[in-house]
Amino acid sequence: MIAITETTVGSLGGVRVAIGNIFVQDYRDSDNRVHNGPAVMVSVPGSPRVLVGAGSRLSLASGVWDVVEVTPGPENRGRITFTES
Repeated sequence: MIAITETTVGSLGGVRVAIGNIFVQDYRDSDNRVHNGPAVMVSVPGSPRVLVGAGSRLSLASGVWDVVEVTPGPENRGRITFTES
């Protein structure tokens, strides 16, 4: 598993991803079902931003990554945890 801190840039299998602020809002999981909970915008160079939360899936050049957990934290220091599918 890989955890990236809110409002930072991390790497998923060598692909740089920028993580925005975590807010409680509606997002879609990998089955396209709508959930309301902690979610975050993820940006990858050359791709549109995507809103993800627990159960969402990202397809990147480095592979497919599942969002395991989005955990808000004080002072914008929450975390988003990914695992490779």
